[in-house]
Amino acid sequence: METTHEMPSCVLDENGHLLPISADEAMTVLTEWAMNYPTGRFAVVGMAPDGWDAAVLGWGLAQPDQVFVSLDETGVSGRYASVDRVIDLLARAGIDSRVIWVDAEPERWDDAETTD
Repeated sequence: METTHEMPSCVLDENGHLLPISADEAMTVLTEWAMNYPTGRFAVVGMAPDGWDAAVLGWGLAQPDQVFVSLDETGVSGRYASVDRVIDLLARAGIDSRVIWVDAEPERWDDAETTD
């Protein structure tokens, strides 16, 4: 991860416990994280069985280790391990769905959870 700000250093108390950082230091860390791991917006589209029609089922926001969806047309909403898990869930309900990425799809972290 490339940093553009000076990151706060870890300071321990006399018992070896990590001391809290200030709000400004926390914002520096979170800003750096957001810049290096941007989220990706996407739409979920349901396809008609004959492939000639489609409808937007809802929207989602992907992070490197999880996705959040709100698919009002289906009643599906929440946090899932990946976009593929959402598509699989819809397929089990008999809905042929596809993803349209609005932003670039985030790269998955190597240690990202693979279960819901």
